[in-house]
Amino acid sequence: MPLPRDTDEDPPRDWERGVVTTEPPVCLAHARVSVRKCPRLKEGYEALFVQEAELYAIKGTFYPPPPIGARPYRTSRRLDAPDARLMVADLLARRLRKATPVDLYDPHLTRHAVPCDRPLREKTY
Repeated sequence: MPLPRDTDEDPPRDWERGVVTTEPPVCLAHARVSVRKCPRLKEGYEALFVQEAELYAIKGTFYPPPPIGARPYRTSRRLDAPDARLMVADLLARRLRKATPVDLYDPHLTRHAVPCDRPLREKTY
């Protein structure tokens, strides 16, 4: 996850209730590539081992029901919201719980990492 920027866009860091984020979960190998290639992560990141990552909400365009003339707008909705079906989603949000900070280059973490079945676009070490 990117480090907080102290803006309204930062999710609250409440690990008891969970942190809601649109950052996709990735395997260890892809996390290492991400921190080298992603401009936002180059500014700083927090790597976490997360035991629970439930789908929580969607972000996208909401198409309100009639009256005619109501215009679509960008917003987010919890997945269990009755009007979530009226959205075209761009992003999925997950609630992360039971998170433990980790060092992506810790040899102990590497030893127990679950391999990913997607090919890497570059070598990782």
